[in-house]
Amino acid sequence: MAQHRPVPAWSHCGAINGGWLGQFLQGVVLTAAFVVPAMAQQSTHRYVTFFKYNDVAVKAMTENPQDRSAQIANLAERFGGKVEVTYWFAAGGEYDGMLIQTFPDDITAQGQNLFVGAAGNLTKKLVLPVMTDEYKTAMEKAKNVKTSYTAPLKLSSEHPSFALYTAERAASPLTVLWSTPSTLATAFCGSPASSIFSAWAR
Repeated sequence: MAQHRPVPAWSHCGAINGGWLGQFLQGVVLTAAFVVPAMAQQSTHRYVTFFKYNDVAVKAMTENPQDRSAQIANLAERFGGKVEVTYWFAAGGEYDGMLIQTFPDDITAQGQNLFVGAAGNLTKKLVLPVMTDEYKTAMEKAKNVKTSYTAPLKLSSEHPSFALYTAERAASPLTVLWSTPSTLATAFCGSPASSIFSAWAR
């Protein structure tokens, strides 16, 4: 008994079957079969943003209380991104809130950063790219890299630069932080506290 292979639906049209249009449609189907999965697997970049509103923005939001999360999410979507989560901090901190967003690439993320900065509502903003399991890949690259790079060596007393380093350290105002208790007492000699430091240094 003869077996029949499945025939594409468009092949029943005589004008298409075997013609250039039929070949074109088959090409479109094959291209879509490869391109669509690739688009679905396109990686995204994740960013955490800390922000601080200026006094004008705080005054406006106080006079007209509103949930800014929806506005932030809509802006990210306009740039082809997505807000995963938004948090607000207690008043008086270094930042007023933070959010985690995803964008297709760094250029798109920077485009949104420029747009927000131009609005003039923030006094401070910190954007950091973050990783999840990609960090393990970074560690593997660090382990497997081949390079002639050598780390800086700790200076020994025989090193030619040691004398210069010692002299610069002695001239630094921060030397007192590295001093021993007895040296610290000497530095305060002549002050009312000198006797206290001297007693403590013994």
